[in-house]
Amino acid sequence: MSYRKSLIVLFTCIIIALGTLNSAKNSKYERYKIEKAKIEYKISGALSGTETLIFDQFGMLEKKETKGTVNQNGMLQQIHVAEYTLIDKYYDMSLLNNVGNEYSLQSLFDHADSLKKTNLLDIQRETMIAAGATIEDGRRILGRVTQKFTTPDSKFAFWSWKNVTLKIVKSTPIGDITVEAVEIDENPKIDKSVFTLPKNVKIEKR
Repeated sequence: MSYRKSLIVLFTCIIIALGTLNSAKNSKYERYKIEKAKIEYKISGALSGTETLIFDQFGMLEKKETKGTVNQNGMLQQIHVAEYTLIDKYYDMSLLNNVGNEYSLQSLFDHADSLKKTNLLDIQRETMIAAGATIEDGRRILGRVTQKFTTPDSKFAFWSWKNVTLKIVKSTPIGDITVEAVEIDENPKIDKSVFTLPKNVKIEKR
């Protein structure tokens, strides 16, 4: 690659990076009611392992990474997956198979605009309640006051603090799974590279 082409590539990367950061700062939407956090979870039951959630810009920048072992009929299977929210795009991917999917969040933004609301998870929870989910005071988790949401069939329940899920209990075909926060940092130092997609993962737009 020539020196001139190298400069063009460099400046293009800088422009894209600045554009992403500016979009985050100017985004009128949010998901959580806390600006940033890093949360570590323990997973137990049919799936055992750990999960790390890191977010900034009230959840419009987020990475969740899950590592564990699934016990299915006595057969152990390793999993290593990640999910990203990058302003107007959502990604899920397998870090074992290096494949993933990209989804646009524009329809969520359009729906929020139609309701004249900006918090995307508030809308989701209101929709759940309208569909029959129950909400009640939940127990404290790591000192945080939570609300407990339970689906009508009682097969899925989660405990929410400032719209951040701190605990999940769900029934699945392979058994019950519990995910619970074990450590919360409400003021983490977050390097923006955390929200960079892995280069070796093949992404398919959906």
